[in-house]
Amino acid sequence: MRKILDTAHIYMIVGLIGGLYYRDITKAEDFTGDTQLAVVHTHVLALGTMFFLIVLALEKLFALTALPLVRWFFWTYKRIPATRTADATTAAPAPVAASTDER
Repeated sequence: MRKILDTAHIYMIVGLIGGLYYRDITKAEDFTGDTQLAVVHTHVLALGTMFFLIVLALEKLFALTALPLVRWFFWTYKRIPATRTADATTAAPAPVAASTDER
């Protein structure tokens, strides 16, 4: 139960730092366009913090940590983004199609 709470806390800290970084970097650079940094704050808080708080409530109700698959769940949940990032950096970029629309 403590591990679930600590994980939710870590995701909360990372989400808040991501939001602070987004706000400060866009102010410092006078950036007014769209950026992917805008969604980091929301996604980390929603997918990390809120998810693990829900898991914490389910743990309280159903004693999930007594199940043998919980260790596998934590190992898999923490490893998935790392493997996706590694795969994305080795993939070749998709070609951009030229627009034939003349106006």
